[in-house]
Amino acid sequence: ENENHCDFKKLRDSLIEKNMLDLIETTHSKHYEMFRRNRLTELGLADNIDGKQMSISDTLDMKRNDLRHELEQREQHLKEAFIQKVKDKEAELKETEKQINEQLTNIKKQYKDQKDRCDEKWRILEQEINLFEQRKRTNMETMKKGTKKK
Repeated sequence: ENENHCDFKKLRDSLIEKNMLDLIETTHSKHYEMFRRNRLTELGLADNIDGKQMSISDTLDMKRNDLRHELEQREQHLKEAFIQKVKDKEAELKETEKQINEQLTNIKKQYKDQKDRCDEKWRILEQEINLFEQRKRTNMETMKKGTKKK
């Protein structure tokens, strides 16, 4: 860029000098505001639906209320899920308790049947012992009578 052959550098410097203030103002008012609006939208702090700008405290209050409402919904959902899990677990435990009670009933029945069989065998054994004792006495008496006669 030789100034002897080209006026481009002078033109550029002149344009920059004249338009620098306009460039600064445009950058601040248009581009910065657009950046600010996009950034606030990303953070969830955008202007309200009507396009009116809201104060930051109003925006924060609105955001806080939205988050509180969302938190209440999540809490309600978690409570419902917890209650459902408790009900499922209670049903499972009742089913297990029912099975255990059935097993206990079966074991008691088997025990009673076995006890009845043992009692019956004991009764038969006592009858056989009594019969044996009676025969033994009878035989002893018969033997005593037979030995006395001789």
